[in-house]
Amino acid sequence: MKRKKLLLFTAIVLAGTLFTGKNVTSSEAAAKSSPAAPKFFRGVSKSGKKIQLKWKKSAVASGYTIYKNGRKAKTIKGQKKTKWIDKKVKAGKVYKYRITAYKKMGGKKTASQKSYQIKVAVTNKKSKKTNAYKLTGAKSKYVLHFNSSKKIKLTVKANKKEKKKKLVSKKIVWSSSNNALATVDKNGVIRTNNQMKTGCVYIYARAHNGITKSIRVEVTNFATPAQFKNMYAVNKEIKPIVTTYKKELTDIAAYFEFVKPNSNVAFDIDDYGNLKKMPSIDIDKKVEESIFKILKNVPVTIEIRKTYLAVRRVIQTSYGTTITCSVIYGFTDKAERDYDNDYSYLEIAPRWKYQLIEQPTE
Repeated sequence: MKRKKLLLFTAIVLAGTLFTGKNVTSSEAAAKSSPAAPKFFRGVSKSGKKIQLKWKKSAVASGYTIYKNGRKAKTIKGQKKTKWIDKKVKAGKVYKYRITAYKKMGGKKTASQKSYQIKVAVTNKKSKKTNAYKLTGAKSKYVLHFNSSKKIKLTVKANKKEKKKKLVSKKIVWSSSNNALATVDKNGVIRTNNQMKTGCVYIYARAHNGITKSIRVEVTNFATPAQFKNMYAVNKEIKPIVTTYKKELTDIAAYFEFVKPNSNVAFDIDDYGNLKKMPSIDIDKKVEESIFKILKNVPVTIEIRKTYLAVRRVIQTSYGTTITCSVIYGFTDKAERDYDNDYSYLEIAPRWKYQLIEQPTE
């Protein structure tokens, strides 16, 4: 009998190797089939006499186990059953719940870790406490740059009918779906990664009873936008900078923001047609080629300062005025205060500005 079991186990392992090309251990097989704790576990008071709990179904689960005030309260069979009503409650009381998912395999039951704890009050007209109804005060989507931060301000709100009652708790628990892209601290401050990783991440804000607000954060590189907008307003004399030479321009912006930060230099073409650096500076050869390509084909100057990049073209008109067209990229969200000259700007992409100034020729 023992020999048959050994042969069967060997056959299972070999099958895993044949179909996957990898050695499959029994512990790995168990890990892959183990369920995860159900997500979005939440609870609300119903009719002042019961509490309704809901959650998102867990993959590969055979069922769920609910814990109430630290003790097992209910075992629910079936993966698709994602709600339960607790009738053994009293009005005015607050109850604590957790949930696990379990998987039956080979006659054994494997359980997930317990979920986060939620607190739910049983509310009626006489009760003094009430539950969170929603979280308000923030947008549902943000676009953030690498290595930047954003504080999200949210408020836990009760149902309007119960706004005079005291909330069980005003505390908000924050979490991120992908810490490699962006993290969030206990105060709701989102910090994006500094590894130049782009992508979408969800930030979750959870109230005491599990009511959750999802905030989509798109982590992107502002230095290299997919496209510029408001091109109709950009003077044709400088427009090639953001059209024909967009790749070169954005590569230069990214280089001086991430690779060569805090630089202070200007570029131009000298009388002999060579690249002129003021002051002299060592930079990447490809970036230098991009700078030279722009300057050779468009009569502009390129200025790099600690907090911004500015490409400018000066045009003398036939009616005695001088037009200065500028395309500016800020390396930080506060860069505008460094290049602001009391004239208005037009945003052509996040952190990218276009400006046209016309003044009498002196």
